[in-house]
Amino acid sequence: MKKLELEHLVPYFPYKVKGIRQDGGKEIYTLSSIYYKDSAVVWKPDNFGDSTMIPMCLILRPLSDLTKEIEVNGKKFVPVEYFEDKYYTLDLHKQCLKLLENENWINQSDYMLIDYLFSWHFDVFGLIEQGLAIDINTLK
Repeated sequence: MKKLELEHLVPYFPYKVKGIRQDGGKEIYTLSSIYYKDSAVVWKPDNFGDSTMIPMCLILRPLSDLTKEIEVNGKKFVPVEYFEDKYYTLDLHKQCLKLLENENWINQSDYMLIDYLFSWHFDVFGLIEQGLAIDINTLK
């Protein structure tokens, strides 16, 4: 079974990514600390005990949500339209649409686009398909 690695967690860290326990717990936690323990990455949620570290799955949006209305910090918008309105001259809108078609998109995308995807908790690394993250649309 694959495990979350530091390279998966670190880009989301500044954006208060959420997670759920791998053991099937229902409570949602926010990432607050990352530890490397026994050759595995574990993280301590901000609303969990001081000395407790638990294995978690990230809660992320699939890339297919780029064309759907999402809500971030109380604001609703469609990511593709956001890029078209604000960053048309940088072609972020076109890049955003291309990444839905191209498996190698991350190597061909502008850093600003990728940073927005991390900040909006999109699954940049394909972690949902690997069982290392949960699709936010499946939660109630």
